Amino acid sequence: MASNQLLQELQSALGSSKVTSGGSSTFYLGQNSSKLPSLIDDGNYYKGINVTTKGGYLSPRSGYVQTPFTLEDEDAFFTDNNGRKIKYKEVFEKGKFQGATSYYTEMGERIVCVYSGLIFILNPKTRKAQYVEIDQEENEFRQIGNRYEPRTQRLNQYVSRVNFSNAGEYLIIFDYPDRPIILDGYHAYRSPTGQVDTLGDPVYYVPATVMGCYNSNRLFVADASNSFTAGDPVGSLIAPKAPITFNEVYIEAGEYQGQVFSLGSISKHSPITAMGFLQVLDTSTGIGPMFVATKDVIYSYKTNMARSQWTEGNEAFGTMLLYNSGIIGPKAVDNLNSDIIFMSGDGHIRTLTISKEYSQSWENSPMDLDVFNWVYTDRPDLAELTVIKAFANKVFITVKPVVTEAIDLKGNNTYDYAFKGMVVLELDSTSSLSSKSAPVWAGIWTGVNVQDLVVCQDTLYMFTKDPEYKNQIYIVDPELSYDIHEGKKKNIKSRIYTKQYGCESYFQDKKERNVHLGLQSLKGDITLDVKRSNDYGKFALWKHWEYTAPVCSRETPENLREHYFRDLSLGSPEETICNESTGEYGDVYRGVQFRIDISGEYWRLENLLIISDVHKTSYDENLCDLESGKKIYLDCDEIRDINLYHTTDYWEAV
Repeated sequence: MASNQLLQELQSALGSSKVTSGGSSTFYLGQNSSKLPSLIDDGNYYKGINVTTKGGYLSPRSGYVQTPFTLEDEDAFFTDNNGRKIKYKEVFEKGKFQGATSYYTEMGERIVCVYSGLIFILNPKTRKAQYVEIDQEENEFRQIGNRYEPRTQRLNQYVSRVNFSNAGEYLIIFDYPDRPIILDGYHAYRSPTGQVDTLGDPVYYVPATVMGCYNSNRLFVADASNSFTAGDPVGSLIAPKAPITFNEVYIEAGEYQGQVFSLGSISKHSPITAMGFLQVLDTSTGIGPMFVATKDVIYSYKTNMARSQWTEGNEAFGTMLLYNSGIIGPKAVDNLNSDIIFMSGDGHIRTLTISKEYSQSWENSPMDLDVFNWVYTDRPDLAELTVIKAFANKVFITVKPVVTEAIDLKGNNTYDYAFKGMVVLELDSTSSLSSKSAPVWAGIWTGVNVQDLVVCQDTLYMFTKDPEYKNQIYIVDPELSYDIHEGKKKNIKSRIYTKQYGCESYFQDKKERNVHLGLQSLKGDITLDVKRSNDYGKFALWKHWEYTAPVCSRETPENLREHYFRDLSLGSPEETICNESTGEYGDVYRGVQFRIDISGEYWRLENLLIISDVHKTSYDENLCDLESGKKIYLDCDEIRDINLYHTTDYWEAV
């Protein structure tokens, strides 16, 4: 039934009372929590949990599919210095997560991950994992500061994260202050020292550095301060092992001996936090393809110039791109076509293009104000572990970091870290061939505690820590609207906070009559709870609704048919009568906001309509008798948004 027909019928039923209405005809503008719910635009919703707004309507987020990997030899073990036998399987399942990345080998693209200092290579097709042993080094001890420690065939198991950089056919794993690991296929070894070529001349490999990036046929590496240098170019006659050699820098009396580049003087006390390359570059801008960042500043360098033109202090080689907008951590940045999106040192999400535009004015607004309620953290010390990854026309950003637990190689508990959700930027919410829409924020996606994001073989992998502190791997499947855990389907719980509706006149008292939802494409069992908050109060139940959409065949009940409600009428509120805090009737309002909790295999919320009648009584007449009146029931101990849903049964169990 159309809304004007409903209004006419209610008008007739109520006699002289004026019927008024309000609502949302679409949700295509996404989340906006930067303003009060009464001030956001039509098309916005105030907060979204586990929803996508692609197409201009709300529906469940993409599905998370548990994707277990098994070790090729589950019984393999190593013996520690105390003679204790430790299975690699135990480390893989319960060890401290230290990072993951994609890696191209001769056998195809793989995922490399590190748990408690041990390296594993994952084959996405076979779902097999293989431990990679690091070659034993000739020197038995390594110098750390003024002390010497025994060398091991493992990385430091206690660092929060290790850094990675692809370098041609190699993968470099940075384990500062030690020399990095070079991975050549399934062969791993520490960057060697004291090597010579066939002529007896010294060969210098990747030095002890913190991070690196590869482009223009060179590997660039940064130290623990604010300096970086460049390796040998691929194809160099003096360095046939390039790009993992640094002969140009370290060969005595060479043309580029000691050529190290320090960031600008304003960054002399700020270490490098991130480095990388722009994917597409307009050379007319004068910006170099490589960026190097601290938490406060981003620089660009024209590494596409001949090396003879690189000199310290050469403004043509390096320039400052952004001031007061750096990058907070090595993985808190990703390429977005010709742009980069990153988390700056102040904890906000920005892009290079927009930030450069703002640099010419007093304004420097970040792009995350609409979702900063999710981005903000009370653990800024963990924000440097943030991961940003663009995938399938979306940008995923880990938020709400927490401390978790893991088991070290001695069997003791140790600290680990994860994020309770991801904010999601929809890049093509309502785009089509004939028109392009601006990106919008979907809100936060929860369900797993994310530690890292890796794109491999056109699939987004999530490395997670479950509530029982076990390591898990999931994929994000854009074709699914439900999760799969331990092989079982699980409907996602979603929550939407609408804007606050004033229904034509905010300062006019209204009395709630009915709510209509445009609920489309229902599949399977649907559970719906609609609650409302009048004038920024607590939420009280309007209607609980359960429904089972029909199936196409009783013989094949999994063959679900989509069912539609053009106007799902919820009727009058179930819980009303009296607000015990104010003494007012709970169904009288000036502004009303809705919270919708919904769970089902699939659903589509296209619009919302609230119908009310103008309440003409005086304020005193709106007061109820608290002694005899029924008090309104408010959610004082409700589940927090961030804990609304988990792919396991953890939250239901506790």
